Amino acid sequence: MADVGGSVRISAVGSAVGSGVGIDLDMGIGARSGAVMTAPAPERTGSTGTVVAPDVPWVTIVWNDPVNLMSYVTLVFQKLLGHPRPKAEALMLDVHHKGRATVSSGPREKMEADVAAMSRGSAVIVEGATTILRATSEAAKGARQVASAAEQASAASRQAATAATEQARAAEDLAGAIEEIASLADELKRHDG
Repeated sequence: MADVGGSVRISAVGSAVGSGVGIDLDMGIGARSGAVMTAPAPERTGSTGTVVAPDVPWVTIVWNDPVNLMSYVTLVFQKLLGHPRPKAEALMLDVHHKGRATVSSGPREKMEADVAAMSRGSAVIVEGATTILRATSEAAKGARQVASAAEQASAASRQAATAATEQARAAEDLAGAIEEIASLADELKRHDG
């Protein structure tokens, strides 16, 4: 497994009387076909002379690929197969290091359902992740707009503060000039008077 998104090849493998029967499902981006592994079913004869198929369980095998994130594979095993996190991580590491892992076993119908769930579920997980990514992107865009507005408001506030400071200085200068004029007027009165 790699650190990018892509495909996982999963197979439900089992047996039927006299021959192996399997289901192979490729899914995801860059899906590829591969050989289906089947378990040979040994035949045995019952007391009435009929051929009886052994009760061999079917398994779902997940194969390693170079594109899926390990965290994504772990999530799929947890959400779609119901494995607890430690078990899902152990299975993911088996897939990564050994090239494959049996992730579930049981009757054929259950394995077909697991394969179908991983096929549908992966699309749902990818769709959900895409929706979250879009929402996060929109939230980031909104946050950038708020930051820009705050920056503009801050710039306007700085401009207003600068203008108020300049007006206060002008008012002080005017008050000083008025005091000087008043002082001159008092001096003129004393001189004329």
